Amino acid sequence: MTIKITNEQKHSFYVFLFTIFGLLLGVFIAGMTMVIYLMLLNQDFAAYSFGLSWEELNQFGQMLSLVLIVVCGLWGRASGKYWWTQIYVLKRFGQKN
Repeated sequence: MTIKITNEQKHSFYVFLFTIFGLLLGVFIAGMTMVIYLMLLNQDFAAYSFGLSWEELNQFGQMLSLVLIVVCGLWGRASGKYWWTQIYVLKRFGQKN
């Protein structure tokens, strides 16, 4: 028994993988940003806290992380659609301009 995979299924999976890549990239960037900012806060809280308390900075960091992850996920989805079109529809992979 042979399973037939359609181009629509391949396209959906391709875009899905790019979206997952974007989400992972967003988590990585958010985490690294938090680590660097926390190191700065530990060195000199008064200079880098912008007058906010630890609780306010924590809430701001969580909101910023969420926004960054969502934006990177959307970027991944858009990139997946773009590169699917470039490589498989327009067949521009490996061509010199």
